[in-house]
Amino acid sequence: SYRLGLKRSPWRKLLDNKSSNEFKLYLGVNLVVFDRLVSIFKNYIDLHEPSQRNASLPNIVYDANAKNSYSNNKFCLEDRIGLILIYINSTCEMKYLGLLFGISRQRISQAINRDINTLVEALKDHPDARVSWPTDEEMADLIERTNRTPQIF
Repeated sequence: SYRLGLKRSPWRKLLDNKSSNEFKLYLGVNLVVFDRLVSIFKNYIDLHEPSQRNASLPNIVYDANAKNSYSNNKFCLEDRIGLILIYINSTCEMKYLGLLFGISRQRISQAINRDINTLVEALKDHPDARVSWPTDEEMADLIERTNRTPQIF
């Protein structure tokens, strides 16, 4: 149940173990990308929304500066990014997210609603997050290269 608390939650076990395969499985990214997202998220909050560093949900203390200090019940940046990634990359219902993170469904919903928009804004103009579509000429070239008629001998 969510009464376990964040400190003893299955999410914190995953975070403490830092297994790349498990991260890819549950979050859809490897450890390097995860750490990069945390860094981008922190920089964005520090620059654009310093008041959010101390923002909290009832019974959850957010600590934007709590890097690699998982021994407490503070919902640190890694927790926030982990929650968003698991939410985006899975079909997990809110009640199971609550069990995974050791907090109630209401708190999970509040955290997702607030943090997902912040992450989108943080990544919006970031060069590593940019989606680039091929030009018409590049598309025609790709079509020509892949559109082959089988040759019968």
